Amino acid sequence: NKSVFFFDDVIVRLGSDIRCDDKNNPIQTTLFQNNLNGDKSMPMYINSDNKITDFPYKCTDDNITWIIDPYNNGYYIPNSSELNIYRDTQHSRDGGNKIDTSGEYATAYLDHGKAPKSASYEYAIKVQTTPQEMAHFSKNPTYKVLQQDSIAHIVKNNISNAVGYAIFDADKYSGKDFILSADTPVLAMVKENDAKNVSLYLSDPDLRLPYIEDLDELNSGEERPSTMKVATIKINGEWEIDGASEGVKIVKSKDGKTTLAFDCIDGLTISVNLKVK
Repeated sequence: NKSVFFFDDVIVRLGSDIRCDDKNNPIQTTLFQNNLNGDKSMPMYINSDNKITDFPYKCTDDNITWIIDPYNNGYYIPNSSELNIYRDTQHSRDGGNKIDTSGEYATAYLDHGKAPKSASYEYAIKVQTTPQEMAHFSKNPTYKVLQQDSIAHIVKNNISNAVGYAIFDADKYSGKDFILSADTPVLAMVKENDAKNVSLYLSDPDLRLPYIEDLDELNSGEERPSTMKVATIKINGEWEIDGASEGVKIVKSKDGKTTLAFDCIDGLTISVNLKVK
């Protein structure tokens, strides 16, 4: 299970339940793989404002907390025990597997080892940043991971108080904060505007396209529309809809809880503003 949360210029990426039966090859999560475009001197920064231009270069230090890649994007890694950083020439085959190719790259990846049973990762990307900003961010991350397991990934933005949800296993999910339960795997984000008003955004990413067994029919080019699914969630507090909103309605609002139904289709996000009853 993996998820991506966008909070302004910070991208939080989580992975959990990484497993593989392959005992011969390591399983890796790539943070970046930057083509240096023939310029081996394109600098990187690791934990300091000292430019790294060495080529080739290798680093596997367990104490790394942040990197800035050659394109000025910062990577915050709270657990770097699996981190590998390289600047080197990479060799491969072309897309048709006909000729040998090569190029100069800067690469960082997390190595989960061979045949992992339940590996995970967490890192954040700060877009177009500086060493000074990354040093500050690594000591004061602007987000907090509230849950990261096979049931859900939940992340809070400490600046805006927005909380993002990726609920994988709706049957087992039981929240204690805002979203208490869901009957469908959903993506959601909640932003607290003030004590009496919140904005809620929800999407069912499953397009629920009809299953087609015949390959010729599948490749016919015929348009197959997404199937609508009503996703129901229960949230903490008694709320009512504030203003106009399409595709969502309140089913019940009493006893300190509110149940909402969303008409989900095409993977589109449905938004609703709520106010305290």
